[in-house]
Amino acid sequence: MNSRPTELADGNLTITTRSNAWSRQLSSLSEHLLDAVTARLPNIGIRAIRFRVDGKDGS
Repeated sequence: MNSRPTELADGNLTITTRSNAWSRQLSSLSEHLLDAVTARLPNIGIRAIRFRVDGKDGS
């Protein structure tokens, strides 16, 4: 798995990825991803998606 949700706090969904390249790719799609998530889960209250690299495999 290249990414996984790891935290939801204060309206921010954090996605942990396996690499910097994957984080950058997903970041470029963040508005589209946020729209898709809020359409499917409107009551969760997600206002932003953030991406971070897992330190174990962050190439």
